[in-house]
Amino acid sequence: MHWTQVYDPLGHWWLSTLVAALPILVLFGLLAGLKIKPHWCASAGALTAILVAVAFFRMPIALAAMSFAYGVAFGLLKIAWIVLAAVYLYDISVETGQFEIMKESVAGITADRRLQVLLVAFCFGAFIEGAAGFGAPVAIAGAFMIGLGFKPFHAAALNLIANTAPVAWGRLALPSIRSRRLRPFRNQI
Repeated sequence: MHWTQVYDPLGHWWLSTLVAALPILVLFGLLAGLKIKPHWCASAGALTAILVAVAFFRMPIALAAMSFAYGVAFGLLKIAWIVLAAVYLYDISVETGQFEIMKESVAGITADRRLQVLLVAFCFGAFIEGAAGFGAPVAIAGAFMIGLGFKPFHAAALNLIANTAPVAWGRLALPSIRSRRLRPFRNQI
C-alpha cells in the first residue's frame, strides 16, 4: 500500500499543527481536566489519533489500523515486558531476602533521604538506563526507593525527574559499540 504523508493538509502550518495535536490534547484533557481513568483516556487518545490521521491527513484506514496494531504490539512487547521483568525481579529479591540486604546497604551508607535519592534514583537509575532502558530504571529504582520507605508517588516522581538526563544519553553508546563489533565483518561481505 502506497501513501505519502502531507505535513500541511489544511494549508496553514499552525492549523495543521493544532489538528495534529488533538490526540495529545484529548488525552491530557480527559486525564487531568476531567480526571477519567487512564485506560479510557488512552483509548480516547488513540481513537482521536486514528480519526485525525484518516480524516485530515488522508491516511488509508487499513494503514491506520496497521499502525495502531503496531503501536499496541510495540507497547506490550517492549514496555510491558520490562515492567513485568522488573516486578518479577523485585519479587524474587524480596522473597529471597536479597532486597533487605540491598536496602540495608544503602541505608547503612546514609540515612539522609536526599543522598539516598542521589544514590538510588540518579546513580543506580543511570546505570540501569544504560543497561536496559525502556522505563526499567524508573520501575526498578522506584521499587527500591519504596522499599527504603519513600511514598510510592514521591518515589515515582523523583525517579522520573532523575531519569531525564540518563534517558537522553544512557543508550547513546550502544549503536557505536555495535558498529565496532560489526566492522571486521563488513570487509568480508
